[in-house]
Amino acid sequence: MHDKKEKPPRGPRDFLTVLFKHRIKVGGFFLASVLIAAVGSFLLPPTYEARSSLTVKTGREYVTPRDSGDAGALMLLQLEEVVNSEVRILSSRELIEKVLATMKVETVYPELAAPPLSTTTPLQAAALAFKKNLTVEGVKKSNVIEVAFRHKDPRVAARAVNLLVDGYREKHLRVFSDPRASFLEKQLAGYDAKRKDSEQRMEAFRRKNRFFFPEEQKSLLLKRYQEANLLVQNTRREIRLARERPKERETVETPADLPSLNAEAAAQARRVRALEDEIRAFDRLDTAFQALKREADADQKTYRAGLGLAFLSESASESFSTPGIAERQLALPVLATIRHRD
Repeated sequence: MHDKKEKPPRGPRDFLTVLFKHRIKVGGFFLASVLIAAVGSFLLPPTYEARSSLTVKTGREYVTPRDSGDAGALMLLQLEEVVNSEVRILSSRELIEKVLATMKVETVYPELAAPPLSTTTPLQAAALAFKKNLTVEGVKKSNVIEVAFRHKDPRVAARAVNLLVDGYREKHLRVFSDPRASFLEKQLAGYDAKRKDSEQRMEAFRRKNRFFFPEEQKSLLLKRYQEANLLVQNTRREIRLARERPKERETVETPADLPSLNAEAAAQARRVRALEDEIRAFDRLDTAFQALKREADADQKTYRAGLGLAFLSESASESFSTPGIAERQLALPVLATIRHRD
């Protein structure tokens, strides 16, 4: 009997030999992978992500009595519990539907705006799609919450995140605000109504005057004016040359094409004057629109400032909201309550 010979171990040279032997297959597979990835990146529509970061401030609204029953002995809720509560508020269905109601379903998800065949309403279907593209996470071992929303339109994504954060602040204010802060709430409601009114007037102005892309519209109007002005100059040059030709020939005959050139020049001059009137009218519209835009921006800043003031006021408050309001708004059980003492 002969002992079986052990196969020698394969080395790098053997590996390179096999690789060289099948180089066409390897190269073809690599090229196919690259082509598939490239074609996919071009065919698939891009998705944009808008992000925002929030810092959670743990104030007296998160203070609860100790289990010993001593109302004087207080403890602060764990930071993780606080952040989780705020995350639930930010990702709540109520906030999402409020954002969609403001932006309109046909703007965010136009494919869901049509009446559905099932019992689900377009708003409910859009809320489910919105939540799938929404990410709300607390950063570990910190009081920071990251909010991200993905959409094919970057402007829609950015506005959705801003409205979500604004709605969160309003809801947080309602949950934890002092009942005596109704004056601030009324002021905030007034700011909000004024902000919405200025935005509606600006949009109505756009629709009425078809003033959707002012920069592009003004550029196109100026281009038409320059072209018309150039035609006038060319026609006047032709008229001048036509008048000079009889002088060169020492005749007093009027060229046959001179009347038609004069008529053409007059028509072109009228066109230039009409375009000048259009430019002046457009400038007046632009001035009026810019005034509306400044007013809308000022109302938006006032509303945000009022929102920040109210938020700061409730954070500094030493009183608490009722347990019923907290449970209804947070959808969480109240751990404990402290009676307010004057």
